[in-house]
Amino acid sequence: MDLSENILRQLRWIKWLVALIALCFVIIAASIGWGAIQIEKGFRSGERTPLASEDTLLEQGREREVLKLAEEREKDFPKDPYVYWHRGRAHYQLGEYESALKALRHLKDLAPNWRDEHAKPYIEAAEEKLRTKR
Repeated sequence: MDLSENILRQLRWIKWLVALIALCFVIIAASIGWGAIQIEKGFRSGERTPLASEDTLLEQGREREVLKLAEEREKDFPKDPYVYWHRGRAHYQLGEYESALKALRHLKDLAPNWRDEHAKPYIEAAEEKLRTKR
């Protein structure tokens, strides 16, 4: 094999490696674009901040509407802690303490940093209500 054939073979390998690297960049760019579209879809689907609408409804005593919104949001975002936060609070306000505990405990699994500051007071209050009920 002479030198020119060896150089041509190496150039072909380089060409395929460059094509493979370019394909990887295209896949990465497509993944980032898809992720951005999903995030945008999430913002558009609610067109509200995660807290504002549900908190207002809870203050107005419209717990069933909050439960419906949480159910709809859970379909698109099953790991969104706000879904379980609002669900837990709505069930608590309705006096459905077992359902409230279930939602709030799931919230603790999804967002451990919410444990003490947000979920703990409701969990303790719901457990106390269940103890006094029995």
